[in-house]
Amino acid sequence: MRADASSRSAAGLAPAGRGPERSAPFRVYYLTHAGGTGAEFSRSVFSRGDIDLVGVRYPGRGGRRREPDAGSVDDLVTALLAELAPSGPFGFFGHSMGALLAYEMTRKLVAEDRESPRCLWLSACPAPQLPRPESPLAHLADADFLRAVAGRHGAVPQEVLDEPALAAVIVPPLRADYRRVEEYRFRPGPPVTGPVHVLYGRDDIVSMERLKAWGELTESEPTLHGFPGGHFYLNEHRAAVLQLIERTITF
Repeated sequence: MRADASSRSAAGLAPAGRGPERSAPFRVYYLTHAGGTGAEFSRSVFSRGDIDLVGVRYPGRGGRRREPDAGSVDDLVTALLAELAPSGPFGFFGHSMGALLAYEMTRKLVAEDRESPRCLWLSACPAPQLPRPESPLAHLADADFLRAVAGRHGAVPQEVLDEPALAAVIVPPLRADYRRVEEYRFRPGPPVTGPVHVLYGRDDIVSMERLKAWGELTESEPTLHGFPGGHFYLNEHRAAVLQLIERTITF
């Protein structure tokens, strides 16, 4: 798993088998939404010096755009975990598709008897065992695809919709992410242990029923945290999200 080069903890991934060079901080690995680069929180820092934020880059976009896309959710989970060697306590904060990855990465770590996250923060993502009522988008032509994404999540700037050259850069990784989520199939397994926090925008299309259903997949009842705004509420409430993580972190 690669940290964003401009994030505070870009060097926060120790090589496997190598111990920490200093007292290990708690690392929060940020797993981004579909089409994201992992740089969304690159200038964000926690007020506490013993917590680091690590923005995760996915193959095929941002600084890794020359690498092949990882394929399915399972493929991406495997690829990211192959690069992950935390040197101390850590947690996963995933937004939208990133929350699904955080959940599946945690399940894989537990199944392989590896160190697992102390906390999970799952943002703007319905519980994956439920059917997805939204119609699939990944098969649409570029212009229709971007308009549909913008209408559903409000995440596509107007200049991208109006400029084919920009759209040509954005569509491939975004489509790949939508396809992997749409093709994802939930597999039952043991419940996730440890604290789980579900974050959401109060105006998002994800219903409370689908958010609360995370409790079916966790050993203890998740704590829900609502924020003003829609699917990308965290863009306007980044400081509040970081403060929430600080308050709820478990070392």
